[in-house]
Parts: sequence; structure tokens; C-alpha cells
Amino acid sequence: MLTVDDFITKFSKYSDQELFEVYQNIEGYSEHAKMALAHVIETKVG
Repeated sequence: MLTVDDFITKFSKYSDQELFEVYQNIEGYSEHAKMALAHVIETKVG
């Protein structure tokens, strides 16, 4: 199972469009993935 840090590393490489697609389908992701996605988006937005 991937950790939050693993997902952060993975999602950090995603384009804005790819992040948006993950966000649109977030229900299907683990809690670790949800936390990582929020972190990556917050970091990109500033």
C-alpha cells in the first residue's frame, strides 16, 4: 500500500489537468491519496 509521501511524489509530477481528473474521481481513492492530493494542490496554489 502506498503512503501519503508516495502519493505526494506521484501527484507532484501530474499536470493540472491530471490533478483535476483525480479530484473529480476522488471517491475511488484511499485516504492516503486524498490527503496527498490536497497537499499537492495546496502547494501548487500557494
